[in-house]
Amino acid sequence: MPNKKNQAGFTLLEMMVGAAIFLVVSGAVMALLNVSQKRYKTDTQVLGAFQEARLAIDQMTRDINDAGYPPKSQFLNPATPASMYAQTPYAWSPGYVAQATCAIGACTTPSNFDLIVETNVDNNNSRNVSWVRYQLLTGTLYRGVVVKTPGVDAATATSQPGVMAPYVTNVVNNASAATIASLNNDYPGLFPGGAPVPIFTYYCDLPNNAGVGLCTGAGVNNTPNNIREVGITLIVRAKGVDEQSGDIRAVTLNGMARRINPNQ
Repeated sequence: MPNKKNQAGFTLLEMMVGAAIFLVVSGAVMALLNVSQKRYKTDTQVLGAFQEARLAIDQMTRDINDAGYPPKSQFLNPATPASMYAQTPYAWSPGYVAQATCAIGACTTPSNFDLIVETNVDNNNSRNVSWVRYQLLTGTLYRGVVVKTPGVDAATATSQPGVMAPYVTNVVNNASAATIASLNNDYPGLFPGGAPVPIFTYYCDLPNNAGVGLCTGAGVNNTPNNIREVGITLIVRAKGVDEQSGDIRAVTLNGMARRINPNQ
């Protein structure tokens, strides 16, 4: 057989050029994949914060809608125990008793970050009324439910060990000044004036059936018994920072709950 000296193949230079192109393309693909992974991780964390806040607002809205249920007027027997009906839609502290009251803003609760609802939770079989408390402490919103004990301060009862449990983490409504400044830098106007944003804003029944207005001043309408609507704002920070920019990521959800039961 005759020898073929001119056989087809790649030269060393061609192979080096091909390898270089492969490395460039592979590097670009890996860089895009890394960016996608970082974006996915950040988006997942933001979505998790959003879902936590949404579920919390849904539950708070249901509790506030049922505040004051069932009222005493529903029971014809005057000897009905006070544990079976709601004496007030909202309990307050200090010194909670059925006949006492306080000006909103002067109480420990209801306050911007602390609220106690008095209601029959999910129409429980025991028919007892419960106190449901929401309280923001060091970045965590706690929720606790305890059966009402007549004559006992509601805040004291809900503060007992094992009652309050973490409900939403990384709540930054009343974060430190440094965190608020950082968030305002990424989300201009999120904290107006650089001040904490209340979770709860209260709207009271106005005198003479004049409708509903912001609970302000020292008037007779500015009491827990007269709270008709509660505005809810939750600002929840994602668990990590943005993987690309290093910025804090947060979500803000707003809701409005209206007490549907009559005045006590």
